[in-house]
Amino acid sequence: MKMQKLYILIPFFIIIWNCSSLQEKLNQKAPNAVYLVHSEKKENWENEKKSLPYFRLWNETICQPVQEIEGSYSCEKELLVAFEELAKLEILKKEDVRVFRFSEKGDSQKLQTYLEPVDLFVQKSYVNAYEKMDKFTEKGPVWDLTKNRMDEILASKRERVKQSLEKIILANGDAKEEEKQFQKHYHPYLLSNDDLRQVARRFVSHFEPTDLNCQLEYKEPVGESFVSSGYDDPLEIKLNCSGVTSVPIDVTLTGNSSLRLSSSGAVETSVQAKTNQAFDVYVYSLSMNRAENIIQTKANFLQKDIRSILKNDLNLTDSKKIEVTPSSIQLSNTPSGFSPEYSRYAEENQRYSETITLGSLHNGQFQSTMMSNGVFSFGGVRGDTSFDLIFGHPNGQYAEGIWSSFTKVKVGDQVYSLRDLPSQTTEISDTKLEVLHKIEEEKVWVYSFLEKDKDQKNALLVGYRVENKGTQSKKVGFLLFLDTWAGSTDGVPFSLGFQTAQDRIITNEYKFNPTVSPFWETNDSSFSGQVFLQNKMVGLGLVPPDEISFVNWGSGYGMDWEYPVSDERSVTGDSAVSLRWNPKEVSPNRSYQVKTLFSSIDRTKEMEVTLTDPLIGNGLLSMFKEYPADAEVRLELVSENGTIVTPNGTNKTTFKTNNDSGKQLFQVPVVVSGVGNVKLKVIEMVGNQRREYPFEIQMPEGDRISQPTLLQPQKKIPVQFYSKEANRKIQAKLVDANTQRVLDAKELTEKKEGNSSIYSGELQPPSDYQGQGIIQYVDLGKETVTPIRPTVQDNPLNGNQVEITFQNGSKKLGTLLSQNLEEITIEAEGKQETFQKRSLSRIRFGR
Repeated sequence: MKMQKLYILIPFFIIIWNCSSLQEKLNQKAPNAVYLVHSEKKENWENEKKSLPYFRLWNETICQPVQEIEGSYSCEKELLVAFEELAKLEILKKEDVRVFRFSEKGDSQKLQTYLEPVDLFVQKSYVNAYEKMDKFTEKGPVWDLTKNRMDEILASKRERVKQSLEKIILANGDAKEEEKQFQKHYHPYLLSNDDLRQVARRFVSHFEPTDLNCQLEYKEPVGESFVSSGYDDPLEIKLNCSGVTSVPIDVTLTGNSSLRLSSSGAVETSVQAKTNQAFDVYVYSLSMNRAENIIQTKANFLQKDIRSILKNDLNLTDSKKIEVTPSSIQLSNTPSGFSPEYSRYAEENQRYSETITLGSLHNGQFQSTMMSNGVFSFGGVRGDTSFDLIFGHPNGQYAEGIWSSFTKVKVGDQVYSLRDLPSQTTEISDTKLEVLHKIEEEKVWVYSFLEKDKDQKNALLVGYRVENKGTQSKKVGFLLFLDTWAGSTDGVPFSLGFQTAQDRIITNEYKFNPTVSPFWETNDSSFSGQVFLQNKMVGLGLVPPDEISFVNWGSGYGMDWEYPVSDERSVTGDSAVSLRWNPKEVSPNRSYQVKTLFSSIDRTKEMEVTLTDPLIGNGLLSMFKEYPADAEVRLELVSENGTIVTPNGTNKTTFKTNNDSGKQLFQVPVVVSGVGNVKLKVIEMVGNQRREYPFEIQMPEGDRISQPTLLQPQKKIPVQFYSKEANRKIQAKLVDANTQRVLDAKELTEKKEGNSSIYSGELQPPSDYQGQGIIQYVDLGKETVTPIRPTVQDNPLNGNQVEITFQNGSKKLGTLLSQNLEEITIEAEGKQETFQKRSLSRIRFGR
């Protein structure tokens, strides 16, 4: 008898254990969800899957599969009501408070028949959705459930739109959140309701009551004004309007590329002003040419966008207007100079303006000019138009010599300005300019150089190399200070990588490091066709600075080494950037080098994928386009013959747009892998709007690598080596760039992909890692380091020796006699010869 009881209890216990086990597993995966589970017959699963989109009627997020629990889905809590109703119809079976299973009794096929009208309804095609529903011949319980839910949604939307319109009227237009709610919920179909139609008509007449004729009066500030900062005091403006309205009107003032009306650098500003009441407008930059200092004026009734929508949908054709006289303001004050600080510093630094030019490097449209003291600038030519990216570049209208940027080196506790040290030219070529600065009392030699980047168009490398010639170790660091410029203004904002909408555009002083963003750019959303400067700080062969600061040039120019950044100090009057590499120990007879990459970028395309380093697949996905305000943008990146991943390690990412609609800039660092012509596609979802952007990226053939470019202590990093050759033994090593000490080493695992082999693994920098590591890939079968970027080691030259290289590649070694900007004279093989520098591809000097 006891045995019988035990026998009966065992299967019952197993049933209870299985149910609770499923519930526990689901709760562990998604504890706040409700769950949908397929029926026990697997042959029914395909039909059941087809009905899943039906639930978008309750929530736009379709149920997602629960990983590792086959046949299970986690759904938003909003679907609980729908599941309960479908359980009553026996289409679903309720197994627990939050667990529902497709019922084998119910007709899941019936749900599928509602997919078309539901899909139309979710896409706000309400008329078509209801027409499809009305054509159903069998209007049973599922029809009632679906129709009732559609009616509920529309009633809720109609009430929300009505509330928004009434609240905006009550606030006289000052209700941003209600405007967003209107845009989110409104649809013309809702105006079939009489109450809402009356409120909509009242809204239009409230904000567009009558024609207005307005006379504009203005008072220009007295006192000095400057190109980079405009006036200290505001313009006083008043509109005297005929006609009566208690509602403010929208006054729009528009400057130009020289005259800015916002601390963010924008050329346009809008003010909600009441008629016959004065308001203030600040001018943040001006032109030395008085004729360009014009502000265009216009006025409009508030709520233009919503009024336009409602008038169109209500068939209201009568439009009231506002006429403003005069239509422009001509400022009479001519700036005293570029800025108060500039006038003072220009006089103090006159000696730097007279420094001779060493030469220029070109890569595509991008160019740099270097002076004989190592100071340099950036600019270029696009088509027939010259552009400047650093103040003082030879193209510029204010180019009075390249002096407003500088580099400093810190040796121990002493800081030296490189431009004040004795210097000698060590190389002039089509690909490199280099100057040597000797700090004799420290027994330290410092080389400043510009170098053409062979792997990226429109880009140049800036580098500094220190050699310790003494017998004691030295701690050496670098500070690079650049006076930035873009278009025709010196006070452009900056932008960083994939930050929040509030932090993406920087208009005040700001300090960060490369873990926040691996690059920075000058940015001016007012002028999309212009060329801007980008600094890529992280990448193969680059050494990331420890600290980057966006600063006000006038405040920062006098810095020695430290600078107190203030987030309340604007950079848009006169912007600059400093990059600082903290001191690192350099042993006797050792060297230490830092490099960073600058490039020119055009913003003319809505969406673009560019490779910032083709050899390791690092790139940037840039979006520069019109977006709605405060919208969620979902991106999916796919490739049919390669891979593309975002910083989160997947091919998907999401961001929110800014609070105001209009053209916005968003950027996402990406890593692209593949061989040859890799085809990519970016799928963008903004709400229910889907767009696809196809791209083709040419990846290099042969050996190359893919790895994160920023290494952090004790954080594992994935590394990959691509090769056409199979069955190789490849080892990845993390090596200290200064001491050559191996910090970590792993043999990589091979995986075949098409005609190539991918060798993968992970490296981990140690806890004392200081950011000065390089990754080497060693072929253990050949016992050699596999070069990714081959380098050629030059034989050193001594004293007055000089080596010139002709355009055909032939070389000549001799003794330097004399040189100027155009010519060089040497003695070679007992003969004196003079050469035009433009006929040579390279000149290398003794040290």
